[in-house]
Amino acid sequence: IYAQVLVTEGNALARQANITDATAKYEQALALNRALKIVPDAEAKKVALPAQIELGRELLASAAFTPGLAAFAAAQIISPTADITATLSAAEWNNVCWRGSLAGLAAEVMPACERAVVLAPGDGSIRDSRGLALALTGDTDGAIQDFSFAVQWGEAGTGHERLVAIRKSWIEELLAGKNPFDAVTLEELRSE
Repeated sequence: IYAQVLVTEGNALARQANITDATAKYEQALALNRALKIVPDAEAKKVALPAQIELGRELLASAAFTPGLAAFAAAQIISPTADITATLSAAEWNNVCWRGSLAGLAAEVMPACERAVVLAPGDGSIRDSRGLALALTGDTDGAIQDFSFAVQWGEAGTGHERLVAIRKSWIEELLAGKNPFDAVTLEELRSE
């Protein structure tokens, strides 16, 4: 019975991404009951991985971008060969990209922007989000390319005519060496 208590404690530690202590608990449990069908380090990682992914999803969904991305990074360390980014859809990554950029974390959420584009390369709204992040991180050329893509996509009858006019003005300002993203513009985008 005590061996099972140790396994339960190990599971709790693993769900907190404490692989070292979880592994120790599993080893203690095995010492008491050799019939247990666990490999301590592998068991700790098996329990920790989905817990970290779920934690990351929940944090990102609640706009806690820094800890959410940290949870995904922890999951990737637990399982370096797993495609952790595949656990979110293009729309979810795009949401992180857009909202994180508007929260002042454009550089930090750039991997989310890139992942969204990889998952849906033809989606102009996703390229638009990445364009915002690029502009906010100083990559004017990249921002112009993404906003131009979003304009072409919007002009192709996607129902985003308002997006087209605004993005054209951003492109013009960027080409003129101006920053279209002053405090007022950013606040307007946050309230949309």
